[in-house]
Amino acid sequence: LEPLPNIDFNLLTGNSLVGLLQVNAAAYSEQQKKHADLFSSGEYARVVAEKNRLIGLYRDTTAEYSKVDLAAIKQEINQHRTAAQLVLNDLLLQEMGQAGVKFEQATWDDAKQKLGKPIKRALTTADVAQLKPFHWGFEFDQVLNERGGFDAIITNPPWE
Repeated sequence: LEPLPNIDFNLLTGNSLVGLLQVNAAAYSEQQKKHADLFSSGEYARVVAEKNRLIGLYRDTTAEYSKVDLAAIKQEINQHRTAAQLVLNDLLLQEMGQAGVKFEQATWDDAKQKLGKPIKRALTTADVAQLKPFHWGFEFDQVLNERGGFDAIITNPPWE
C-alpha cells in the first residue's frame, strides 16, 4: 500500500470568490516595500520561489527518516504566507478601489423601526482582510502558470 499524499498545502481555506487570480509582479514588488520585514524578499518571483521551495521541502521530507523539523518548516511557510497576504490584500484593495467597489454599512431607522438607508464608504485594508480573500495566483502559481489551470475544483458552498 502506498501512503496517502501529504495534502497540507493542497487543501487551503479562504474566500475563493474574492482574491487575485493573477498577481502583477511589478505592483507586488512596489507594494511590498511598504511592508518590508524579516520574511519579505521584495521581488515577487523570489517570494513565490521561496514559498514553493519550502512547500517542496515539507512535502518531500519524511519525518520518520530525517532529522528535519517539519513543524518548523510548516511554521516558516505560514509566516511567509502571512507576510505575502498583507501585500496581496493591499493589491486587491487597489483593484477594488479602481473598480469602484464600496463598503455598504447597514443602518437602523429608529423612527420607522426598520432598516434605514445604507451608508457607503471606501474600503479599507481591514475590510479586505475580513473577507479572507483567497489569492489563487499566489497559492497555486505553478498550476495556473505552468499547467494552465486545474482539472477539477471541489468547493464547499457558503452557508452564511
